[in-house]
Amino acid sequence: MRDLEQELSKLEPVGEAVPEAGYANAKAKNKKKGDSPEMIAFKQEKRRRQKELKGRQTHERQEFVGGLGNLELDVMEELQCAGDWLETGIRGKQKR
Repeated sequence: MRDLEQELSKLEPVGEAVPEAGYANAKAKNKKKGDSPEMIAFKQEKRRRQKELKGRQTHERQEFVGGLGNLELDVMEELQCAGDWLETGIRGKQKR
């Protein structure tokens, strides 16, 4: 995920500098104008790539859990992280 963020930050179009004194006017003008076509394309590409990455990760987690034996599945259920982790990648709360 970090690699994707770094790569996308390199591709992000650089916006025009806004002068400090005219910040309020520039902000009002930018609201009306909206994003540039380059920025829109960048955001769309970023969303597409993030969605694709999350889909691959979900698929890999499903394959991983599918290859586990009964004992491993029992351990994951005991840790209460199998369902949430499989869907979101977020582990359950750890017991102390």
